[in-house]
Amino acid sequence: MGTVLKSGIIPDFYVPTQIFIKPDIIRELGSILRSYGSRVVLVTTSRDVALFGAFIEQISRAVTGSQMGFIVYDEVTDSPNSEYADSAAYFIKKSHCDIVVGFGGLDALNVAKAAALLAGNNFFCEDLFEDPEANTGIPLITIPAYPSLGFEIMPMLCLNSLSCSARETSDSASICTARIPAFLAPALPMATVATGIPPGIWTVE
Repeated sequence: MGTVLKSGIIPDFYVPTQIFIKPDIIRELGSILRSYGSRVVLVTTSRDVALFGAFIEQISRAVTGSQMGFIVYDEVTDSPNSEYADSAAYFIKKSHCDIVVGFGGLDALNVAKAAALLAGNNFFCEDLFEDPEANTGIPLITIPAYPSLGFEIMPMLCLNSLSCSARETSDSASICTARIPAFLAPALPMATVATGIPPGIWTVE
C-alpha cells in the first residue's frame, strides 16, 4: 500500500528513488552498489552491448574494483516479451546475484525492472499484469543509455505479453503495462545513475 498523505489521499505512485547525477559517476558505482549487495548482474540487450561495449567495460571495472561479483546478462532482444523477463529472473536466481543493474534503452530497463521483482517472488512475468501480491524483490539500479524521460525511476514496465490483450499492436503481440506493486510500498530498493553516453552527446535528466 502506498504512503498516505496528510490529506488522507493515497498517491497513485510513491517513488523514493535515489538519483545520482555527477560527472564520472560510474567511477563511484562500486561504492554505490556495495550498500545494496555483493553480486551484480547487469541486464542489457545484445544491441546495447554492441553499441556501448566500452562503457559496459567501465562499469565492470568499477564494480569488480570494489571486490564485488559482476555478470553481464545480454540475452534480451529488441521489443522483448514476458518470457525474456522470466528467463532473466531465472538466471539471476541460479547465479545468486543480489543486485540487478538495468543498462541501456527501454527494452533493457523494462526487463531489468521485471526481473528484479520476479527474482524475489515465485510467479511469472505474465502474473504481473494481474497486479499480484508481491514479496520484496532484489535491489534495482537503472543506468539509462538514452534519454528516458524519467521512465528509469517509474514504478511501471511495458513488455510484449503472450496472453494479455489490453492494447493490440499491428502484426505483433499485445502490449500490457503493469505497475510494479513492490515499488509502491516501497519494498524494492531502487536507484538510478544518470550519465552522459557518449560524453557530450546524450545526457539524462
